[in-house]
Amino acid sequence: MIDIDKLIPVLSFLFSAVAITFTGIEMYNGRRRVKAEIFHRLQEHVFNINSFFAQNSQLRPYVYEAKKLPPNFSPQHAQYSSLIATAELVLDLFDTVCYQRNYLPEGIRKPWERYIYHVCTTSHLIQYFLFDETQNAWQWYTQYLIELLGEGHRYKTLKQNSTEKVKEIPKPRKKKQ
Repeated sequence: MIDIDKLIPVLSFLFSAVAITFTGIEMYNGRRRVKAEIFHRLQEHVFNINSFFAQNSQLRPYVYEAKKLPPNFSPQHAQYSSLIATAELVLDLFDTVCYQRNYLPEGIRKPWERYIYHVCTTSHLIQYFLFDETQNAWQWYTQYLIELLGEGHRYKTLKQNSTEKVKEIPKPRKKKQ
């Protein structure tokens, strides 16, 4: 005859082991779903930006072809609003990528990081938006995005005057412990 007092702990252990196994499988599948969703959302943003540049092709060279800003670029300039909005659009995508980086596989994250670094260090518009004293937009974005550019990365203020001093990116504030 089966002793129920001895069977209950064994069944309890088996039930717990099965429950833990299923929980682990669901957590693993959940992480995979989250990563797939993040990648899908990033792709949507990329397609939206590509569509934006297809409709506004005159703005694309300011981001991807290192086109210099118009002389005397200031809030009074006719293209100011559209150029600043373009820079903000692109940097918001970059900031989203940086924010979600821990959920991206290395094979996707590393190319994004190289792409972000390239655009941010070659686009006069992006540099102006991030670091010009009238904008100081670098403060709006994740510390990781700014660190990705490299502490001490040098840039020029992008006013057409070539005698402008070369400035340093402000160093990120250290967290209080």
